[in-house]
Amino acid sequence: MTIYGNSLFGHGAKIATVVLAGTAAQIVRQDDEFVTVVAANGKVAAAGSVVITSSSGAVVQKDTAWSYIKQGKITSAQPADGVGQTVVTIVGEGMLSGGKAIKWVTLAGVAAGHPPRRLLVPRVHQHPNRRPGRVHPLQEG
Repeated sequence: MTIYGNSLFGHGAKIATVVLAGTAAQIVRQDDEFVTVVAANGKVAAAGSVVITSSSGAVVQKDTAWSYIKQGKITSAQPADGVGQTVVTIVGEGMLSGGKAIKWVTLAGVAAGHPPRRLLVPRVHQHPNRRPGRVHPLQEG
C-alpha cells in the first residue's frame, strides 16, 4: 500500500519505520511525500493508527487509519495441472481481501494474467433449488 503525506522524513534522511495497527510493515519505496509498504500479517479485526517514524525520530501519525481483515483462502484449483491456455477454476473464500477485484493471478509462480471480469462477483448466494456447490450471482434491485 502507498501512504501519502507531507514532510514524512521529518527533517531526517529517510523513514525508519512504518507501523500499521501495531504491526511493523516492510518499507519498499519512500520519498518525503509518500511511502510504499507491504503489510505484515496482523491480528484479524485489529484496527489502529498508521505511525511513520523518521530517522530523525520525528513521528507522523494518523489514528484509526488501518485495519486488518481476514486473509483470503483458496480451497481448490481445477484442473491441478495443464499447458498454456488451460482454463483454471479457482474457488475460495474472501479472495478479494477487502478489494473490489483480483488484480493478477499466478500459478506455480508463473504469471497467469488478469482474471476474466465475469469471475469477479463479490456477493453471491446459494439458491435453495440449485445443486450444492454451484454459486449464483446475487441479483441487485
